[in-house]
Amino acid sequence: CVAADALPQPFPGSWPYPEHWTTIEPDSWWDSMPPCMGVRSRFFAEFFVEAGTAGVRQAVIVAAGLDTRAYRLDWPAGTAVYEVDQPLVLKFKDEVLGELGVEPRCDRHVVSADLRDDWAGGLCAAGFDPKQPTAWLAEGLLSFLPAKVEHELFENIRQLSAPGSRMAVEAVPRGVPAHAPPPPPARGRRGAPRGRRAPAGRPGGSHGAGECGPGGRVGRRRRAERRGR
Repeated sequence: CVAADALPQPFPGSWPYPEHWTTIEPDSWWDSMPPCMGVRSRFFAEFFVEAGTAGVRQAVIVAAGLDTRAYRLDWPAGTAVYEVDQPLVLKFKDEVLGELGVEPRCDRHVVSADLRDDWAGGLCAAGFDPKQPTAWLAEGLLSFLPAKVEHELFENIRQLSAPGSRMAVEAVPRGVPAHAPPPPPARGRRGAPRGRRAPAGRPGGSHGAGECGPGGRVGRRRRAERRGR
């Protein structure tokens, strides 16, 4: 079995917002999706298992969508998992899983935010600790992001990552035809995709100098708010 997960079964047909559906004609690319998704799901699940074995107790799933890993993986005790996505998506997932009566197997936090906005500030407000190593996941996301948003995403992650952090991403190489099935994800040292280094805290710098620290964007904004009171 490549990927075993009973939780997604209630999702198909349950989406209450038909205006958000997009009709896609079947083709060879979509025909290849089921086996690809199974391999991809297991690959990234093992990424989190390896991170937990290495002592990482903080995980962030960017654009989490209907991801149910917070409910089905055996997370080490004390692990905090943050799911970042748009409010409507997270609300729908919580409603469906709530009706099933299932409980997360970790300390789960939802961060309702658009990646084009200040999602890093929302992450910090939800309890994220930039001083602790983090396992980051961006699954099935990058091909949908404009170059500017992608750059800002990785810069935010770099700022928020303490030494020992790791990241896994899925990326389709440039030049691959749109109808071709995406290649299996490749993970390099410390879980980073090949060709990219895993983001980590600045060497020799303070962990608190990132987005959530006193010198970061979130810290500067909070000081400005206090001065304006």
